[in-house]
Amino acid sequence: MLEILDLRVKYEAIAALDGFRAKIPSGAKTAIIGPNGAGKSTLFKAIAGVAPASSGSVAIDGLTVTPKTLRAARKKIGILFQNPDDQLFMPVVYDDIAFSLRAENMPESEVEEKVGEILRRFGAERLAERRTHKLSGGEKRLVALAGVLVRRPSLLLLDEPTSGLDPRARRTLVKTLSELSETMLVATHDLDMAAALCGSVIFIREGRAVASGGAELLRDGELLERCGL
Repeated sequence: MLEILDLRVKYEAIAALDGFRAKIPSGAKTAIIGPNGAGKSTLFKAIAGVAPASSGSVAIDGLTVTPKTLRAARKKIGILFQNPDDQLFMPVVYDDIAFSLRAENMPESEVEEKVGEILRRFGAERLAERRTHKLSGGEKRLVALAGVLVRRPSLLLLDEPTSGLDPRARRTLVKTLSELSETMLVATHDLDMAAALCGSVIFIREGRAVASGGAELLRDGELLERCGL
């Protein structure tokens, strides 16, 4: 479970998050919907402990994120960046997925087992020896997601996961995400994807949660207009 209480984050004198509250049950897929500048990226940074909160709290599976618990909390979090090129930095797919495991000095036999397992899970064994810079946009997104999930986080933060994908790659990614059991927050402007993937929605505007509920809210034209969407 992810519990966010009265979270406030300021950049100089500007409140990027202004008393944001949410409670996300374990295993739920929740879309975070709002215009540019609404606070979606800041919310993800605050959950990961990158943007320090001036007040309020974030708890992941009962663990409150503080400077003392940050290392343990971050092991529970996986973040998928909007641009996979910002996330893939090893020359070969296998090594990119294995990087975080090797950084923890995991025995190579265990690394091989875990990387192989995640590649089989995605049906992506064929990509293991491919050069990352030669992958298609959809393949890059899939490999970036594999590199996140190989650590087995309980919470996924996905920033515009369908951005820049062609229709086939988009369908493949949505299907892959729908089959995951991890708790998921999806920041997106892709309302069709949000409706297909997420069972719940939180609308954010000027750093505050202004509406939340089921995916039917995505058909509320008045709400969408009020939130600049």
